[in-house]
Amino acid sequence: YRECQFVALCLHDMAQGLSFSPVDPRSIAFFASLGGQKFVKALFDSLGLLLRDLTGERAGDQAFLAHAGIAIQLLVETILAYFFAFKAVADEVEHVISLLPQVVTAQHILREEHADIGIKLSLALICMFHPRLGDGKLDIAK
Repeated sequence: YRECQFVALCLHDMAQGLSFSPVDPRSIAFFASLGGQKFVKALFDSLGLLLRDLTGERAGDQAFLAHAGIAIQLLVETILAYFFAFKAVADEVEHVISLLPQVVTAQHILREEHADIGIKLSLALICMFHPRLGDGKLDIAK
């Protein structure tokens, strides 16, 4: 699980650069090099897979539960920072909405320190739709 944790930490670290004012140009270049919307789709797919595994066959595996909780937390915080800086397209909004029920289902399995994951996904939705944030957002496609 160390390699997965490392990748999640790298993504999370680069996403924190999107939270600065002004936005760190290295973070913009990093996420643009990952393919923008292709990266976001892969991020949502990874998060969905972790959530499904958390409530599925691997629910009793304590090592996996510890890994999954941390990875989910880091990926959700990456999503939040990403959509605070970049404009969302309709497919991305639908992905966040589809993840919310999975988070609620998995919430009883996650530890207390990960209890705010649903709130952070909801905040990501607010960032996607907030009119005052929309004009200043970057377009990853450009």
